[in-house]
Amino acid sequence: MSMITIVTIIFMVLEFGNILMMYLMPEFKLSNGIGVFNAWGKSKENEEMHTLAKYLLRWVANTKLIFIGLLIVILIWGTPQVKLYSMIVMAVTTLIFFFTQFPIMRKADKNGNIAPKGYSLILFCEVFLITGMFLATFVLSLMGIVPY
Repeated sequence: MSMITIVTIIFMVLEFGNILMMYLMPEFKLSNGIGVFNAWGKSKENEEMHTLAKYLLRWVANTKLIFIGLLIVILIWGTPQVKLYSMIVMAVTTLIFFFTQFPIMRKADKNGNIAPKGYSLILFCEVFLITGMFLATFVLSLMGIVPY
């Protein structure tokens, strides 16, 4: 089994766990759960806002399912070159977190809008490690250090 396959499967397992949490335990405070936001609990006081929050949460979960499906197709039918370049695509798209979501999380953390305090840093580290895993796999495979 290639390093690309192993890294992709690890990522898919992490994402599938996140999807299950979104569907079954949305208040969960781990695995990038929406429960870290104080606003999730407050949204329950306003049915219209809570319906919107649930809709957006399910939208994210469903999008992640599509993404996992595409990764399965790449793993099963993708050529070695497609698998190699999927690593750089996954790294680049994951990097977008640092420009779009992290500033929001950091501000929410600073303002006391998420619990536990400091969660934005934990999430930063998790996403940084995942991105590094994709980049390292791409570089090591491209250099021929590990087979792809």
